[in-house]
Amino acid sequence: MAQSLTFLEAKQRFANLVTTEVDIGDAIQEVVDRAYEMGRWRGMTEEIDCLSHPEVNITYDETKDESFIDFNPDVFDGAIGFRFKGKGYYIKTLVSLYQEEINVGIGYFIDLGDVIVDDVVYRRYRMPRHWKDLTEPLYALVKKISINPMGDDMIVPIKSIGALKAGILAVAYENINDLERAEMNWQKFNTLMERAQKQYNGNRKIHIRINDNMRKRPTQFR
Repeated sequence: MAQSLTFLEAKQRFANLVTTEVDIGDAIQEVVDRAYEMGRWRGMTEEIDCLSHPEVNITYDETKDESFIDFNPDVFDGAIGFRFKGKGYYIKTLVSLYQEEINVGIGYFIDLGDVIVDDVVYRRYRMPRHWKDLTEPLYALVKKISINPMGDDMIVPIKSIGALKAGILAVAYENINDLERAEMNWQKFNTLMERAQKQYNGNRKIHIRINDNMRKRPTQFR
């Protein structure tokens, strides 16, 4: 069962776990920051409508016939994927435009990295070519920014105690350059986080809807 600990409670609980020079508070903060960076766990991602969210700007370049989405990096740590009219869209890197198949930019979003607009840094994505003047919602699954530093009364967002312990050990082993045991504990962290995620989601039943046309008996059996 998931258990919630405040930052102070976590430091007290795992204080004796770290025997290196790593401060236990710094180790917990590092685990939380990396978990947010992965963008895979509940509470660390958010689905937004890009057309209406105040921290998202959409611009159109008439010369290039290209549209761009800019995310405020102080609020979101980039996008994981996009969804428009019920269809999901992958994100490709800028390098893929030069190394992959022809017209890769037509069907994918392209991560252009950080750009500066009016002295403000944004994380920019190029929309598929020829997209403009969208009127229907354009959804994005974005990664939230980790809260750093955490206050003592704040809830540590990692609900699996075992995963948190493995992450702290991984950070401690990294500090003494024991990369093998660090990697082993990061793998354990991922496994326990995935297990906790499955427990949270529960057993989902799949309901198959049969098309009425499929109910008709094939002609060869009439």
